[in-house]
Amino acid sequence: MDDITITTAIAFDNSAENSVAEIAATTKNIYLSARVVDPTAGTKVRVKWYHLPDTLIASEDFEGRGGRFDFDEHDSRSFLASQIEKEDITWPLGEYRADVLLNGKTVKSAFFKIISDDEASSIAAQGIIQAIKLSDQRSDDYQIIQDKSVFSRYTNIIYVQVDVAGANPDMEIVTKVRYVKDNLEIASLESAVLGDTSIVWDLVRESLGKRWHDRLWAVGSYEVSVLVDGVLAKQRTFVVE
Repeated sequence: MDDITITTAIAFDNSAENSVAEIAATTKNIYLSARVVDPTAGTKVRVKWYHLPDTLIASEDFEGRGGRFDFDEHDSRSFLASQIEKEDITWPLGEYRADVLLNGKTVKSAFFKIISDDEASSIAAQGIIQAIKLSDQRSDDYQIIQDKSVFSRYTNIIYVQVDVAGANPDMEIVTKVRYVKDNLEIASLESAVLGDTSIVWDLVRESLGKRWHDRLWAVGSYEVSVLVDGVLAKQRTFVVE
């Protein structure tokens, strides 16, 4: 047996559509997908699910009949999918294990963790935002040339580049910039993007400097925060001196 995967979605052939190690507590269904290699007419598979340390919560048997969820004993490399479904509003938080037994012998164990929805949202957001980069220079294709964290009061434009991976157009990505000393938000920038890309924002001194009497950047620390659908994904600071 191989390709043993904990997942929250399975394809029509019972293979996993994703691989997860941490699952939100309100997730309805959790699956284990596994490929059975060179089965025979007598091949039997059992999947046992545990809430650690040792609470058995489900056990499911497969005999190679084919179709939805079961492997096909006539196919040399077909998949099975074992499923557990939450009975309460949420799964109990903590560590879980699924054991795969082939003809009565444990051949593989897969582990995962149930976490709160807030924690799951935070992890998902962090996966979308790969990096925050800062510079006072950009290329002709609008990419930051040299990442830096210290700027002059006289810097005309500070470029903020947010590198994104796996975004979908329904996501709201907001970049906020705060002057730390006065707890003053000086910019809030929104964008909707698709896939893997970079968003570059211009922080223009001529415009933002109006907040200060000499129209220059105020000396001190600034904080850049990127939120995905309202969830903080990543932060970065820079200094003006």
